[in-house]
Amino acid sequence: MPKIFGVLATAKLGVPKFHTMRKIIAFALLILLSIQMCTTQAACNIFGGKPYGDCSGVTVRNGEKPSLRVRSSVIESAIVAGATVYPGGSLVLSGISNGDIVVKSGGRLFVTGMVNGAIRNDGGSVEIEGIVTHLASNGGSATIGGQLDSFSGSGPVLLKKGAIFHGAPLNQAMQLPRPHGDARQQ
Repeated sequence: MPKIFGVLATAKLGVPKFHTMRKIIAFALLILLSIQMCTTQAACNIFGGKPYGDCSGVTVRNGEKPSLRVRSSVIESAIVAGATVYPGGSLVLSGISNGDIVVKSGGRLFVTGMVNGAIRNDGGSVEIEGIVTHLASNGGSATIGGQLDSFSGSGPVLLKKGAIFHGAPLNQAMQLPRPHGDARQQ
């Protein structure tokens, strides 16, 4: 009886039996998967504005965009000099702001990136899931699930359980400003 890939074939038809065919297909798939897993993947690292490694298809942008004036819906993933979000405007920042961001009454800001300056909430809606140096809240609402280094103003601000405030994770949700008599530093 002839052998195909080390398994017996039927003598009459010269084709493998059903369970043998399944083994052949499984073996072929195993070979294809092992070839796929053996391919190397390169990395692109950018240091000081200069690319290192395999950076084909990667655009390196030196510098930052000027400060944004947001009056509609904007999604920004680049480095910006700051922003002002006007009434009716909405900014989703997944990039970096190296300057202050002002949110006017009726404006909306959602940060998943990083703000190296301050966010000043003048009556808008602010949500932070990224990293922010300082939040000055003069009205509106703010919810923090990411990292906030410092806070000032009359709020209100809700820090979610697990948020990082003053470098420490919170074990429970916290409202800012704190009621009088609460000795913990803001």
